[in-house]
Formats: sequence, structure tokens, C-alpha cells
Amino acid sequence: LPLLQTLPFALILLVASVPAALPATFTIATALGAQELSHRGVLVTNLAAIEEAAGMDVLCSDKTGTITENRLTVADLHPFGTVAEDELLQRAAMACDPSTQDPLDVAILQLAQSRDRAPDFTQRVQFQPFDPISKRFEAEFHQGAGLLQVAKGAPHAILPLCSDAPAGVEAEVDRLSAQGYRVLAVMQGHGDSNRLCGLVSFQDPPRADSARLIRELHDLGIRVVMV
Repeated sequence: LPLLQTLPFALILLVASVPAALPATFTIATALGAQELSHRGVLVTNLAAIEEAAGMDVLCSDKTGTITENRLTVADLHPFGTVAEDELLQRAAMACDPSTQDPLDVAILQLAQSRDRAPDFTQRVQFQPFDPISKRFEAEFHQGAGLLQVAKGAPHAILPLCSDAPAGVEAEVDRLSAQGYRVLAVMQGHGDSNRLCGLVSFQDPPRADSARLIRELHDLGIRVVMV
């Protein structure tokens, strides 16, 4: 055999002939690998992980903050009936708490402020934060000579309370959910008379480098699974 092909076999025989030196040899090799990875911005906390990662063929990853930016934004507004898009946005904002850090409320209020549709919270009479039993937020505002009640929450909790919910609204919720959007329903009313304003869909945008990284992993023969 040529000398270059013989050298690896000679090295194997050398390592096999001194079993006591094998752990030290392995540690030195993986330490050098960890040093090389550190120059590429990879932090190795366990040397054995280098060999394990080299033999990986499936990568299971979470979504929020890893593939996505962990920053909810309003993807789209879906008004129903005679309700305008800006009216739907304002009604959704009225059912928010401006002092909260809830990511859904923050996303709605930021969009409402950017469109100059933020409600006047000095006119708010009462506010009911999210209730895990009713699965909705509720608020009541002065409007003219009367009171306007608004609520937003899970579609399956809001739709039964609306007397004018269109026949295809549940199919629309399923369609948006199947595309990965988080969906809230918004309603308004006076007393026991409630009508559906529409749906608000949210998305967590993917990170700028996610597509490139997943492509590179596929090229390396690694199957990426989102858990």
C-alpha cells in the first residue's frame, strides 16, 4: 500500500498496543477539537459531546427562541361582517392591559399605536384579566351615553357567546392554526347582545439564520425535527 494509506493503520496499531494511553489520547484529540470549535463560536461543555455530535443523524429542536425570534407579532387581522380592520384592531386593544407584559397584549398594542388606533384607557370602567376558566379577557368602556363591552380570547370560548358568528369562522380558525398561527377571537356588545368582530392571528417570526442552518444540516445528512 502507499505510505499515506499505511500511516492510519500504523497509528491504529500504535494506539491499540498501549491501552492505558487510550483515555489520554482520546482526551487530547477531543480537547483539540473543542479548541477548533471555540474559534467557530461553539462552546463545548462536555468533551464526549463532540464524538456524539459527529455521529448525529437526527436533530430535535424546540421552536421558540431557537428557530424563531421569541417575539410575537400580529400577522393579520380578519374582520367579519361590517366591522372594519381598524375597528377590529381597536376592539382587540381595548381588551388589553397597557401595563402588562403579556406578549399577545404587547403585540396588539404596538400595532394599534403604530396605526393611531390605541384606545383611550381613561374611559375604561372595568377590566377582567385572562381567566383560565373562561379563557378570555374582558373590558368595559364608556362610549357615548352607554357602555361598550369587549372581550378577546380563545375562539372556542368566544364564538358560543356571539349571536352572529359566520358559518365558516371555525374553518377559518382551523386553517390559520394549521399554518402555525396563534389565533384569538374578538367580540363586542352591550349587555347580552354580543357580535363577533373578527380574528387576530399571531406569529413568531423565524430567525434570519434558521433557513440557512437547517439547509446546512440537511446537506450534512442530518434530519431536523421540530418538537
